Amino acid sequence: MKTFRQIREESSERKFKPPAGAKIAAKKAIDWKEEHGDDEVQAMTRTGWVRARQLADGDELSYDVVKRMANFNRHRKNSKINPKHKDEPWKDRGHVAWLGWGGDAGVDWAMKVVDEIESK
Repeated sequence: MKTFRQIREESSERKFKPPAGAKIAAKKAIDWKEEHGDDEVQAMTRTGWVRARQLADGDELSYDVVKRMANFNRHRKNSKINPKHKDEPWKDRGHVAWLGWGGDAGVDWAMKVVDEIESK
């Protein structure tokens, strides 16, 4: 039987392919930024935009990145557009960030991956 340490080490070497829904969500955030520019799309740190690009490109992700995505669940309240931005959703910083980190599909997937690995 493998030790917890062995399982963690194997997981850290594995690469994980995010679901199509995460790619679509991240691409939407990137498209808004390209279409409306930095003045109107003022969301996310550089790390967030790197994550959005990785997801939009369908890159395989390390376990550490997947764990960070799972931790983004603390921002789930941003999955819905703030009503004051309903006509210009790209101005809702929290919503843009939520999409950039894979949206519902990406965060749910990441939490599932982490739960499966941590339960071993």
